[in-house]
Amino acid sequence: DMVSIKECKGIVRNIGFFFVTLEEITQSRLFAPSGKMIKVPNSYISLFPFTTLPHDAFVILEHTYVFAFSSNIKRLKEYQSKAQAALSQKIEMLNKTFKGEERRSYSAMREEAVFIDPVVELGIIQEGETKGYSLRFLTHCLKKHEKEIMDYIELEIMSWLQEHDDLCL
Repeated sequence: DMVSIKECKGIVRNIGFFFVTLEEITQSRLFAPSGKMIKVPNSYISLFPFTTLPHDAFVILEHTYVFAFSSNIKRLKEYQSKAQAALSQKIEMLNKTFKGEERRSYSAMREEAVFIDPVVELGIIQEGETKGYSLRFLTHCLKKHEKEIMDYIELEIMSWLQEHDDLCL
């Protein structure tokens, strides 16, 4: 299970007589274990609010597109802001469809600041033969929405590329 006790958030790795051992989760990558182990005194469970973070229904959705260095960087920056607004709007629309347990899970994750808002980052990638500008899409979503969101991103990218011949993947 993933839990939050006081300021500690992590995956329960061991429940002992005096301590609960958590593997800390990172804030930069949703639900990703950092490798750092935290021992939380069992007394915290009765002294402070204890929240189970319902992470099983959610996934991290991350996808990167690489554009040639010959692409128009000004257009990429313009697209970055448009894509982030469109992705945020799509996620918000899907979130409104949550019912019962999904709504409770989503609310708990937002309150615990485990989720991040959808992000579209523009950067440079130079890995081996792959060199160019990168557009990285990062968000959380319900597992059942993962394909729908990926299809949405693909469709948005392709339609935008068709409109602008000064960009190339």
